[in-house]
Amino acid sequence: MRWWPYVLMLSVGCGASASTSKVPSPFTEEDAELFDNAVDFIESPDMLRGDWGNDLLYRLQRRVDRSDLIAVIRVPVLNTNTNLDRERAYHLDVAVEKRLRGNPPDHLALRVGEEERGFGSIRSAEERILSERFLVFLKWTWDPVEEQRTARWHLSLASEAMQTTVSSMLGRGASQRQEPKPATELGR
Repeated sequence: MRWWPYVLMLSVGCGASASTSKVPSPFTEEDAELFDNAVDFIESPDMLRGDWGNDLLYRLQRRVDRSDLIAVIRVPVLNTNTNLDRERAYHLDVAVEKRLRGNPPDHLALRVGEEERGFGSIRSAEERILSERFLVFLKWTWDPVEEQRTARWHLSLASEAMQTTVSSMLGRGASQRQEPKPATELGR
C-alpha cells in the first residue's frame, strides 16, 4: 500500500480540470471561425441583403451565444511587435466602456499574429481602429504551453444599429430565437 500516496499525487497533478476551470466553456472548431481575431466595419445588419445578410445575422447570433465577454470598447493604443523570428503581431490595448455580458479583466489586451487570418483586417485599418468604438465578442481559450488563458475575439463596429441588434439577441431566450441559416446552408 506504499504506492497509494503517489497515485493520489498523480491524479491531483495531472487532471485536466485545472485548465477547464479557467475557461467558461470549451473552444470548438466553430468558435475558431467566429472568434477570428479580426475586425469588421459593418454599421448595420440591414446593410447586407440575401445570403450575405443571413450569414451576417447567423454569425452575429452565434458570437452572442458563444461569447464569454461582450462589451463596447475603444482601442486607445495599438502596437506592432516583431519577435526574434521576425514574426509580427498587433497588440490592442482595450478600454471597456460598457459591459453587456461577462466580466472583463482589469487590463484587457487583444493580440493577432501575422500568421492569423485577422491580421490583414487590422493592418488595413489601423487609424480607423484607433478612432472608432467597437463591440468585442471574446471567447477565452486555454494555452497549455503557456499555462494561461488567452483571448480569441472579433470586433464589430459599435454603431447604434449593431448595439441594438446585439442587445436584442442577448435579451431573447434560446427557446424564442429564430436563428437565420448561414448562407452555406441556404444553397449558396
